[in-house]
Amino acid sequence: MARPREFDPDLLLDRATELFWSKGYDGTSISDLEDHLGVGRQSLYGAFGDKHQLYVKAMERYGARQSGPRLALLRPGAGMAEIREYFSKTIAALTAEPRRSCLLVNAALESADDPAVAAKCNENQQNLTRAFRHALAGAMANGELPKGADVGAIAVALVSQSFGLNVMARHGASAATLGKAVDAMLDALT
Repeated sequence: MARPREFDPDLLLDRATELFWSKGYDGTSISDLEDHLGVGRQSLYGAFGDKHQLYVKAMERYGARQSGPRLALLRPGAGMAEIREYFSKTIAALTAEPRRSCLLVNAALESADDPAVAAKCNENQQNLTRAFRHALAGAMANGELPKGADVGAIAVALVSQSFGLNVMARHGASAATLGKAVDAMLDALT
């Protein structure tokens, strides 16, 4: 008869997410996970599968917990104020201590050749692009963007801006510097 689990899988997944976020996939060993989570290798494998499966689950958890609330700002009918708020909250998250960029952006850079990781990163990019399109369509309906503006192309540009902020923040750019870059881009749109 199997012994019941003596740990909370959700709590362990949160802690694993934090570790992957801090150290990356390649920088996190199974021993690191055992030490950080306080569980043995067999328990870890039994609950989550191998390190790779745990990493993909951590990416999903991160997306739901970190990205989800900001994406909710960019709902259908939103406008430029919500886009600015999205970027403001993103900059605040990126410049908070400890300094680290988005786990999903990190994963895209670190593990670009991994199909499962690439799928999660592409899903994140598509969700963000779709959310920006919703908010931009709202901005156009509100007269905040010129009629006929290419909402799809602008949405991709905003995703690029968001990803670029991650890289700049990771290399020490200040919140003020990041905010000026966002303001310049958004002001050019309107």
